[in-house]
Amino acid sequence: MKTFTLVFLSIGAFVVAVNSQGCVNDNERCSATRRCCDGLRCNNDRCERDCSLEEQECRSDRTCCGDLRCNGGKCQRECRRDRQQCSRTIRCCDGLRCIRDRCERNCSLRDQECGRNNPCCTGLRCNRDRCERDCRADGAECREATQCCSGQCNQRRCGRRPEN
Repeated sequence: MKTFTLVFLSIGAFVVAVNSQGCVNDNERCSATRRCCDGLRCNNDRCERDCSLEEQECRSDRTCCGDLRCNGGKCQRECRRDRQQCSRTIRCCDGLRCIRDRCERNCSLRDQECGRNNPCCTGLRCNRDRCERDCRADGAECREATQCCSGQCNQRRCGRRPEN
């Protein structure tokens, strides 16, 4: 009975000694006896995050860290799309802004209202509080047809080719 008690106490002391060792932090050496702290895993004898960072590859066996989501095999920040609900803590995707708890474009489209705090999208200009195509009138100087409202640039001037 004394032997059993002595063996039992020895095993208990060993377990306490192993469990009382501090955990191993990020990028420190680890092994089977030196375990990584919570949220880390031992990989090639080093503790590393047990999740993928932004723009890193993600798969079902390795999730994304924090507020990142796996999208197309890469970890990306979670964001709300056009017309989805948003708030101070839930941001809108690039090119959108949170207006009255809904994600909306950062700019106004053609024929939509525009102004000082509501600019037109690229390729449009604000004229009389409405967005219109940003183009040059007939007779204006041009280098290419896309600059002209008529879609024609002849002899460095917007407009139709002169009839002979």
